[in-house]
Amino acid sequence: MAILNEISVVSGRVVVRGRVSYAPQESWAFIASVRQNILFGSQYNEEKYNRVVKACALDTDFQLLPFGDKTLVGERGLALSGGQKARISLARALYHSADIYLLDDPLSAVDTHVAKHLFQKCCIEYLKDKTRIIVTHSIQFLKDAHQILVLNDGECVAIGSYTQLKERGIDLMAYQRQTDAPNDSRDVKRRTSFTPSMVSSLSEESEVTDVREPIEVDEQEVKAELKMIGSVESSVYLAYIKAGAGPLLVILTFLFLIAFQVHQQGSDYWLSVWSNQLSKNPEELDQTFNIIVYTSLIIGLFVSALLSTICFYIMCMRSSVNLYNQIFLALLRSPIHLFESSPIARSPVYSHVNTTLCGLTSIRAFGAQHMFERQFEVHQNDNTSTFFLYICTSRALGVLTDTICIVYLSAVITYIITSSD
Repeated sequence: MAILNEISVVSGRVVVRGRVSYAPQESWAFIASVRQNILFGSQYNEEKYNRVVKACALDTDFQLLPFGDKTLVGERGLALSGGQKARISLARALYHSADIYLLDDPLSAVDTHVAKHLFQKCCIEYLKDKTRIIVTHSIQFLKDAHQILVLNDGECVAIGSYTQLKERGIDLMAYQRQTDAPNDSRDVKRRTSFTPSMVSSLSEESEVTDVREPIEVDEQEVKAELKMIGSVESSVYLAYIKAGAGPLLVILTFLFLIAFQVHQQGSDYWLSVWSNQLSKNPEELDQTFNIIVYTSLIIGLFVSALLSTICFYIMCMRSSVNLYNQIFLALLRSPIHLFESSPIARSPVYSHVNTTLCGLTSIRAFGAQHMFERQFEVHQNDNTSTFFLYICTSRALGVLTDTICIVYLSAVITYIITSSD
C-alpha cells in the first residue's frame, strides 16, 4: 500500500521509478464483461490478450462461460467463483503494461495445480523481464525468488535469498505451520491482519501443462428488469386484505365505513331539512328536537369514522408485517446465486458508487479514475433525466388541472352574469 501511495509512510521513504501494476488480495470485478474487466480501459491487443488469458488459465473457463469472455459479471450478470475472480484480477494486472508488478497473495484462492500454473506462466515466464513483488504463504515457490522478506506480526524476521535463509537456519516451514495452526481456513487467514507472510522478488524456472485456446462467441446483452405494466389486478388487493385481516375484521371495517357514510349523508340531509323548516315555519319548529337529532348524527359520524380508521389501520399494519415476514422468509431460503446476481443498490448510480469504492485501490493503481468518472456521469445523466421527466409530468398535470378549473369557473361566472335572473 505504501508503494501505491495508499497509506502514509511512518518512517523512511518510498521511491517508485516506473509504472506500477497491482493485483489485490481481495479480488474485485466491476459491472462489465470479463474482457472489459481484464482490459480495464486499455487498448485491446488480441495477441497480448490471448497470452495473458492463457497464462492465467482462463481460456478453459471462457469455454465454459455462456458467452465466453464477453459474459457479463456483477449485477444481473454471472456470479464468478473466488478462483475465477482471483485469476481475472491477476490477468488485469498482467495485461496492464508496467515496470513493477505488485501481486498480493494471488495464489491463495486457487488450488495447488492452478497455483503452480499461475506461478510458472505468470510470475516466471510472462513477467520474466519485469520487477515482481509477490506476497504469498505458499513457501514451495520461494526457491525461485531472488530475495525473500519474511514478516511476522508486521515485523521483518529475515531477509535474503532462499539459500541464505537456509544457511542462517531460518525455518520457513515453522511460519507455514503457524499460519495453518488454529483454523485451516482461508477466510480466517484473509481476515487476520497479522499473519506470517513472505514477500519475494522472483526469478524464473519450473513448468506446467498447456491449456486450450479460447473461443469466440456473441456479445451478451444485459437482461431487462422484469416489470409489470397496466392497472393493478384485483387479486393483488385481495391478497393484501387477506394478509392483514380475517373475515370478522373485514366485515367490521366495511360496516363502520358504511355507517360513516350514512351518518355523514344523514347529518347533511337533516341540516337541510332543519334549514327549510326554519325558513318556512319558524314558530312551529322544535329546536330542541332538531339539535338532539343533529348532535346524535354528528357523534355517530365521529365514532364511525374513528372505528373505521382504527380497523383499517390494524388491517394495514397486519398486512405489512405478514407480507414482510413472508418476503423475508423467502429471501432467507433463496439460493446464494440470487444475492450474487441481483442488484444490491436502489439505482445504477448507487451500484456504480458501491463497486467503485470496493475497488478504489485498483482503480488508482491503474490510473482508471477518468474511466470510472465517465461511467458515473453516464449513470448520473440517466438518473437525472428520469427525475427531470418525472418533474415535467408532475408540472404538466398541475398546469392541466389548473387550466380545467379556470375554464370551468369562467364558464360558471359567464353563465351567472349573462343569465336573465
